[in-house]
Amino acid sequence: MKTKEKIVESTFLLSMEYRYDNVSIKQIKEKSRIAASSIYHHYKNKDAILPYVIQKYFVEKTIELKKNMFSYF
Repeated sequence: MKTKEKIVESTFLLSMEYRYDNVSIKQIKEKSRIAASSIYHHYKNKDAILPYVIQKYFVEKTIELKKNMFSYF
């Protein structure tokens, strides 16, 4: 998994557990095992990660809905 993907994945998982507003860069750093300087290299701030977290959420939900929808057939 690439660095940016790890950051988004970690932020996504933390957001599901603690809500996005309660997640810090420190938590993202610890979860992803990526230095804060690398996180800031890829994203200006935590809010710059949010669009990617939202996209991941909708992709996950779409996959879940498709699985549930096709399980009836």
